[in-house]
Amino acid sequence: MGSGHPNGCAHWARWGRWWLGCALIVLQGLQGCGDPHDVRMHEGHAVKLWREEEHLPSFLETHQEDLQLQRRGLLRWFQQPWLVSAVVGYVKWPLSKWRAKFSILPSLLSPGEADAMKALLQAAPEDFDEDIDGVDKMVTYEFIISSAGAQKAHDPIRESLRQRLRDITEPILRDRIQPFVWARYPKAGAVCHSMIRRYLENERRSHDTHWDIPSYVSVVVSLDSTNQDFEGGFFVTTGNGEKSFIPLQKGDTVVHQSDLLHGVHVVSGERWSWAMWFQDSSDCSSAAENWWQAEAEEGDPVAQTLRAMRASTAMESWTWLKSAAQSGFPRAQLYFGKAHEDGLIQKPQLEEAAEWFEKSRRNGEIDACFYLGLWEQKRGNLSGAMRLFEEGAHFGDSKAMGQLAAGYRDGSDVPKDLDLATQWFERAADFTVEAMYQSYLMYSQETSQRPANHSRAALFLERAARMGHEESMRKFVEPLAKAKRWEEVVPWLLRMESKASLSQFVKLRKAGIAMSAFSMFRAEQLLRELSDQGYQDAQQLLFDLTQTKQSELSDIAHDVQGLKWMGAKATTVGALYASAATLPQAASPVQVQKPIPMPVAGAVQMSIQPVQIPTRLSQHGQRVGVTKVPMGRAMSTSALHAQVVTRFPGAAAAPIPVPACAWK
Repeated sequence: MGSGHPNGCAHWARWGRWWLGCALIVLQGLQGCGDPHDVRMHEGHAVKLWREEEHLPSFLETHQEDLQLQRRGLLRWFQQPWLVSAVVGYVKWPLSKWRAKFSILPSLLSPGEADAMKALLQAAPEDFDEDIDGVDKMVTYEFIISSAGAQKAHDPIRESLRQRLRDITEPILRDRIQPFVWARYPKAGAVCHSMIRRYLENERRSHDTHWDIPSYVSVVVSLDSTNQDFEGGFFVTTGNGEKSFIPLQKGDTVVHQSDLLHGVHVVSGERWSWAMWFQDSSDCSSAAENWWQAEAEEGDPVAQTLRAMRASTAMESWTWLKSAAQSGFPRAQLYFGKAHEDGLIQKPQLEEAAEWFEKSRRNGEIDACFYLGLWEQKRGNLSGAMRLFEEGAHFGDSKAMGQLAAGYRDGSDVPKDLDLATQWFERAADFTVEAMYQSYLMYSQETSQRPANHSRAALFLERAARMGHEESMRKFVEPLAKAKRWEEVVPWLLRMESKASLSQFVKLRKAGIAMSAFSMFRAEQLLRELSDQGYQDAQQLLFDLTQTKQSELSDIAHDVQGLKWMGAKATTVGALYASAATLPQAASPVQVQKPIPMPVAGAVQMSIQPVQIPTRLSQHGQRVGVTKVPMGRAMSTSALHAQVVTRFPGAAAAPIPVPACAWK
């Protein structure tokens, strides 16, 4: 019945199987069209040579695997697989069976992809965030591509640049990085944080030894090559003074979890890297309660230390640290000493802290030398303190280096020696901002062995200033201001974040000094924050700043009306302005390419001058005409990416909208 065929059901079943078989053949054919992307490690690759060295540190084991990466779901049939090599490493902790696992994927990105990412950001050097890093309390110099819940990932001024980066990074994530991470760590979800960091000669040189405690899985991609673009770079360690630098090449990728103790030290040259954090929660929360819980309850001291750093209460942290420290784990003993010194759950107990610092030092934790040395200083035992600082300095602890340098500078129970002081301050300057400033002071004066070296002094002064040292910023800006190099002064006024510096910023704005859209956006943010806290001076400065911009927009509106009088069609002039009414109240950015009349060979032609204004439109601008521009890539923060988004060749304006949702 229904089909008219004596055996209708069997007939359609046979047809169904036939069509399914054909579909599978087609899908398999599509999958097999062309060779796989083969980026397996070649014989001469630096990572392969590093792995085969006979003098790898005793705490490190490695082996190599070859893998095939492919996306999940039905789309995998339409994608060529990626054939990759993975060098799998294990960091062995003392007094523990724990093995911190990490994977190196050589050449996962092509050199062209890495170069393209760098080029976009090199063209916008002032668009990097300069927040204070949680590890070393120095300025980060990072550009956030995406970050769930982070306001800085959605500011409208830099959205065009972020989109250009996402055009490069999203296919890499989808086809290569996510398949590997999800295969190795099945609980991992989405990328919750993606950013690019830079390590320049006159800025940050290191990211000191740390655990990525908030991250379930961390991914780091090198955008440069070790021993070609820089020396040093990414290292792994157990905190005993022994480090293994991995010679990552352009496009090489490291994947690890939060139990890997690692860091970055760029000894020379410049390094750029792309870093990502995956979480195991759908809302990108890092507050998971079960990471390393089972291992900690079984008594592993490394897991107990990791649990202590993720504890929700001071008492929970104390309990885990105490257990790990009593088992003899040196890093836990260091942390437990700090818990006593800082009074984590009770009043500070300095003698007990010193006892734990000494136990940690005897078990090989080099950072303990610094804290124990400070304790000896407080007791008046300067010679004992200097011996401890020297021990820590020779094993590579930057804090001990700084104390040792200060001792040689001041002659504190050691012969005064400015050359040794300079040497140790300079070694510490890769890690601490105070050592940068002290290196500037040391090179500014002559010693018994050398004359003053003003070029070295200038380098360390700029580095200290860029890393947030207040006195260094003042000293660095003074000659720029005296020379009236106001455009160079502008970013420093924002970095200082003081009432006086913001007042000077507004004065320069009123005087017509050119400023980037991001500088204007940051100034408005800072003044709004101060204004919201009740500072009347900030409220007045904010009013002055916004009034200046309103006046400028009015001028532009009058110029546009002038274009009408010169014969431009009203339909095209109406596209010169974009509506800001639907954007947040704080700062609706508008980038305008302003037509300026220029006399050329006896006639008047129009010269295009870019003007970037993060604000609402003036009444004049709204009267001229309003239009919307498609979301996404309307305007960038630098002239390199400027686009004319209207039909009229003389001017362009576009809002840069705030995305409605975070990274998915």
